[in-house]
Amino acid sequence: SVEWETGVNPMFTDFDGLGHGIQWDAASHLDLLTWAYSKINDGNIYPVVYFISPRYKQEYQAGDKPSVKIYASDPDGKIIRIELFINHFLVQTLQKEPYETSISISNGNNLLEAVAYDDGGKSSRAEIIIKTDINPVITTLTLPEGRQGDLYEYQLTASGNDPVVFVTEDPSALPEGLSLSPSGLIKGVPVHEGNFHVLVKVIDEEGDVTSGRFVLKILPKQADEVVVSNVFSLHDSLINMVSKMDIGELPNTQAGTEVSFSKVGPYAGLTYISTSSEAADFAGDSILSFTVDENVKVYIAYEKLDLLYTSTIPQWLTAFARENGPQIEAQYHYFDVYSKSYPAGKISLPGADARNNNVIRNYFVMIRKNN
Repeated sequence: SVEWETGVNPMFTDFDGLGHGIQWDAASHLDLLTWAYSKINDGNIYPVVYFISPRYKQEYQAGDKPSVKIYASDPDGKIIRIELFINHFLVQTLQKEPYETSISISNGNNLLEAVAYDDGGKSSRAEIIIKTDINPVITTLTLPEGRQGDLYEYQLTASGNDPVVFVTEDPSALPEGLSLSPSGLIKGVPVHEGNFHVLVKVIDEEGDVTSGRFVLKILPKQADEVVVSNVFSLHDSLINMVSKMDIGELPNTQAGTEVSFSKVGPYAGLTYISTSSEAADFAGDSILSFTVDENVKVYIAYEKLDLLYTSTIPQWLTAFARENGPQIEAQYHYFDVYSKSYPAGKISLPGADARNNNVIRNYFVMIRKNN
């Protein structure tokens, strides 16, 4: 639920898929210095603006022309104009009080924005959503082909009264290795080739429902690929995910998205298993197991603490060779990499025993085909 208080206009911007890793991209590619200088207190106070009416997410019937009332003032000057936008299109400019008008809206959710400008060159923005009830429609028509052992990632789309939630009638109908998020993202590494019939249901915030049926074709794997299957943890509650190494992906599951890869170096593109953060302190002999269809080199990325803290590795990891390449970085966590060759078949790995080795995070696993 959303609490809306008149005069308070919180704004949040998200960069899909990057999580906290956005700080690296932002510092490298965005003009942050100009943005920072624009926020310097120059003695000119920002104007105040908010919607008196309509209410946030107030519902109308198709064809209604809602009345809009806007409050605006400037503590150290006067308001020059207010620009009113509907769904990012400028529809009216209001230059004197009372700041009132009537508008025409589209079916579904409508974003209203009011931008108030003062005589000192400053501006402030307020936003609300109003809506008409519409039935959701899945706007994705077909699913692109995927490939066995390769990363599949595709965003389904739907119209309706946002937010809409995607679910599958039968999760087992998705190819093994893939999952559907509530936002409509199909992602994972398919284990098997073939044609799969997937029934997707969309539910909007009004509770209206629609369904769509898709055929997802998974092609055979490429020659240099490894298929990882039957990923199993000692405890059923632990969640492990198979994906491909890339910036923004997660080293561990069940820990939120705050810690994501910010530097993966030569390991980019490898199949990897994101292990459960809740298993970090487990110390048993067979905590994680999985099956590979090729002879492979298995890489264990184990956290390393130095400078003010000193960390160690569990005894079982001494049977692996320490890689000479750079560390893998996940924000403020650093991982050394160790490798060992295994034949095709089932592979079992002991627990990280993190606490006894003075580290925080669980290890994660990467797999490369041995030629």
